[in-house]
Amino acid sequence: DVVVRLIKQWQSLEEAWLLDADGALPALRQTLSLLLTLADNYPGAVPDFVRDCPLPEVASALAAADAKSADVCFSPVWLQCKLAFTQWVFALWMAAPAMP
Repeated sequence: DVVVRLIKQWQSLEEAWLLDADGALPALRQTLSLLLTLADNYPGAVPDFVRDCPLPEVASALAAADAKSADVCFSPVWLQCKLAFTQWVFALWMAAPAMP
């Protein structure tokens, strides 16, 4: 599922950025841009609690030239968005049919 892959990618890139890995920040910006696009293009498929999270604020914080990983990744808006997307993934997982 695209949503699950994007959330996993977000978490992996967040960790890489916190560890100062080369290329992590641009890749993280791109991943969050994809999540924003998904929410904008498919509003009926995205739950309200996800569409209402401040993802544009997170994207703006990442776009800042002086963005510091710890300041951004531990900010309330960042954590609110991560929680909303994680909750969505959990809801998708719970709705999936059980494997025999």
